[in-house]
Amino acid sequence: QFFFYRNKEAWPYFYLADKAQNYDNLGNLYGAQKGTAYLKESKIFIDPIPSQRHLELVEFKYGDLKFQYSSEGNEFLVVQDSWHPSWRARVDGVETKVFKTNGIFKGVALPPGQGTVHLFFDYSRYLPGIWISLVAGAIFVLGWIIIGLKKP
Repeated sequence: QFFFYRNKEAWPYFYLADKAQNYDNLGNLYGAQKGTAYLKESKIFIDPIPSQRHLELVEFKYGDLKFQYSSEGNEFLVVQDSWHPSWRARVDGVETKVFKTNGIFKGVALPPGQGTVHLFFDYSRYLPGIWISLVAGAIFVLGWIIIGLKKP
């Protein structure tokens, strides 16, 4: 038999935070309140919960997320996915900071109005290593073929 249970206390994968709060160390996050964005390094201003706000995940690919949102006030998008310094965000095509949120996740400050948020992982810092690996692999295979052809 297969039983499927839904944890009604689980936080959603992404949400617009109801409020932002600073914390000193990870121990302060025990007993965190659902819907709150916890930030260590900076203060984010979120307007009191507006009556009209909407968030929709439009596209989901590995390392690439696109959201559409609308709100009457400043918002903060929290994505419950691992933060890394190579994550980048664009709000309506303008580069914006990705904050380390809730200790290990990522978040983006959003201006009032309607817009599109594009979160993507920037692989450019890894390209030199990828090219070196490809060239070294090609040299290895080519050397293996040449040695194989020289044997009687």
